[in-house]
Amino acid sequence: MLDVDDVRAPLDDDRSPLDEERTIAVVRAVQEVVTNTVRHAAASRLEISVVSDVDGLVVRAHDDGAGARRIVPGNGLTGMRERVEELGGEVSFASAPGQGFTVTIRLPAAADHAAAGVATPGPGAAGGAGSAVADAGGRGSRAEPLAEAP
Repeated sequence: MLDVDDVRAPLDDDRSPLDEERTIAVVRAVQEVVTNTVRHAAASRLEISVVSDVDGLVVRAHDDGAGARRIVPGNGLTGMRERVEELGGEVSFASAPGQGFTVTIRLPAAADHAAAGVATPGPGAAGGAGSAVADAGGRGSRAEPLAEAP
């Protein structure tokens, strides 16, 4: 069971630089991040930030879990990377023992938004921004290791 004390995601989807295909890829990626945090991270906190501007979107997720020396992507992380790269984006994973796990996704704006110069202003200087913070209590079993234990 996931015990969530506080979740915030003030996103303005009317100004998103993403088309439906990119939006689905982002939602699936965030879903994978949350699933992996609950199942594998031994984390008490997961923070997800979303920043958009006319060029695209950056999603950064970081948990405060155990971390690992070496990241061994399973099917979920591999699928995430493939979906994002098919859309011209990039994904990076970072971890270290005791430092948690971080996923950063950069996805370019849909061609129609970028060509039209659609601005996506929002709170903060970096354009539209949102964040979600969750308490990731309750661990599942480690059925598919995300990363090699330290």
